[in-house]
Amino acid sequence: MRKFLLYMALTLLPFTIAVGQNDNQGFWQEYMELIAEQNDDESVSEEIMEILEHFLDTPINLNDTTSNDLQKLFFISEFQTQSLKSYIRQNGQMFTVHELEFVNGFDDETRRLLMPFVKVEQVPPPEKFSFKNMLRYGKNQITLGYKSVLEPQKGYENGTYLGDPFRTYFRYTFKYKNKISLSLSGDKDAGEEFFKGSQPQGYDFYGFSLMLNDFGFLKQFIVGNYQLQFGQGLTLWTGAGFNLAGDGTVKKYPQNIRPSGAFTEYGYMQGAATTVGIGKHISATAFYSHVKRDGTVLSSDNYDTEEDYLQSYYETGYHRTQSELAKKGNITEDLFGGHLQYQNSNLVIGATGYHMKLSNPIIPRQRIDNYNAFSGTENTNLGLDATYLYRRLLFFGEVAMSQNKAFAGLGGVQFHASENTLISAYYRNYGVEYQNLYATALGQNSNVQNEEGFGATLRTVLPWQVTMVVAADIFRFPWMRYQVYSPSDGCDYRVKLTKALTRRATLSLSYRYKNKAKNTNNIDSLHTTVIEPNKRQNMQLNLKYAPSSEWSFNTRVEYCWFNAESKYDTTGFLIAQDVNYTPKQIPFSFAMRYALFEAPYDARIYAFERDLTYEFSVPAHNGKGSRFYLFVNWKMSDKINLTARYSIWYYPDKDKISSGNDEIDGNTKQEFKIQFRVKF
Repeated sequence: MRKFLLYMALTLLPFTIAVGQNDNQGFWQEYMELIAEQNDDESVSEEIMEILEHFLDTPINLNDTTSNDLQKLFFISEFQTQSLKSYIRQNGQMFTVHELEFVNGFDDETRRLLMPFVKVEQVPPPEKFSFKNMLRYGKNQITLGYKSVLEPQKGYENGTYLGDPFRTYFRYTFKYKNKISLSLSGDKDAGEEFFKGSQPQGYDFYGFSLMLNDFGFLKQFIVGNYQLQFGQGLTLWTGAGFNLAGDGTVKKYPQNIRPSGAFTEYGYMQGAATTVGIGKHISATAFYSHVKRDGTVLSSDNYDTEEDYLQSYYETGYHRTQSELAKKGNITEDLFGGHLQYQNSNLVIGATGYHMKLSNPIIPRQRIDNYNAFSGTENTNLGLDATYLYRRLLFFGEVAMSQNKAFAGLGGVQFHASENTLISAYYRNYGVEYQNLYATALGQNSNVQNEEGFGATLRTVLPWQVTMVVAADIFRFPWMRYQVYSPSDGCDYRVKLTKALTRRATLSLSYRYKNKAKNTNNIDSLHTTVIEPNKRQNMQLNLKYAPSSEWSFNTRVEYCWFNAESKYDTTGFLIAQDVNYTPKQIPFSFAMRYALFEAPYDARIYAFERDLTYEFSVPAHNGKGSRFYLFVNWKMSDKINLTARYSIWYYPDKDKISSGNDEIDGNTKQEFKIQFRVKF
């Protein structure tokens, strides 16, 4: 098998690709794979894709210097934003996006990332809002989708899954410029009942949000489902957010309040939130949420409590079986608070506070790593954050305190040494006893607790126009963690080199080394669990080639090493070939991938895949087999799109795939998706 993989690599490499300009999702491949690997999950929240899709459909006008939309793209810094504004003040409004070449701080990589999401237009004079114009010029869109695994699965054959084996969803959106947006959505997962039994109302989940934006002193108002993002994520951050340093950028860019993702079934707020302006430099945000959460409520007889309790939230959003339905909406959560912010051209200071109350107490499972986990019915979190831009230096940080008077802190700096060089560094210290159910910040843990670390990144251009990105993160955990029953430490190093071989061909080479401790099955002489380093290394080669505006190819070769003393050393391979075809003469476009892999679980390899609007996947390639998918888009008219995707896993040495209710008899797993979108 390995000889065959090597032969395929050498055969395919000369013909490969770059992500074509029509494959905008490819720009985010590295980010998504890092997140999927960190969370050990095959999917990443569709909220990130929703943000990208929004700006693909409604590009940001670079000439609009009053807008803060540019920083919502995650990779644009305050320095770059201020440089753009300064350029426009000195030279007047831009005539083409290619003028970014003359703006200080916008290197080739940043411009390439930015192009799909921006435009250049003359900024029209302020227009008085009217319902007549809103109804006349507002944009409507309806999205309908269907998804199904084609092979029979055990849960449907034995009746454990109550519903039909398909997922279906709808979404309606209305947008009027940047003033008003409305979203209505419904989602039924595979295995859930539909207009019968436990779901007589149809879809298992309905979402709604209405947002008003920039109406005088009313900066923003949202009613329905929404997300909250402030500071660097230590005090309050819900929804999509990166935990790992990006492509040289480490600072998080909060969106304060924003509508929740279309099909996000957990973690969202539900109620109302608003931001108002107080004078020229001060804004105030207030929010209230009342929402039902999923969880198993246990009898007080099982524990020394006066009321029934739960051990944790149930966050999958699945309600396919009787046991899953028994968890639905059992917990009522009320949350309220606010954020006060001062901002001028160089300085931002914010203060955030919120209080959460549950209808039933949380009492975590009795494990040593849960000793400092949140328990009870109420928690209050307070925090201060600041950002200061001094010439090419950007300083940022946040400190937060929970109700038990434990602290968490993070501080960092970004330095644009030159147009092509960005240096970042940050330090974090999240207290062992710090408790916050709604925090997302830089770090190696999924929660903001029990972690101290230092990280640094460098993005620069070497001789021969080789772009280099280097990231290092050194960390320690002062207390026990899940499956790590001792204090531990570790490191995470990444380096990526990218070279444009020609105007149409790009070659990149990346390497990652990560060392993180985990329990073994051994017990020492003191009858305590032994931990050991788990070392993982990935080497990846990508060759991208676009011979024309219609064709593009991408060849990827990846090798993974995994080492732990109590286990055998394991290695994994992945070779994948992408082909994208967008003909000019017919209204169809195609994308396909064929991949071969041989990777034990510990050496599994994550690979980003092109998917439908509002969806994407980053599956783990585990075992020995092949993976194929075909993506077809039919642009029926300027207003109507039909998109379909077929994929198949093939494992030659298996007679069963998956386990439990998802078990399939056989060695293939096929999936079909179709989506219909109409704009009017």
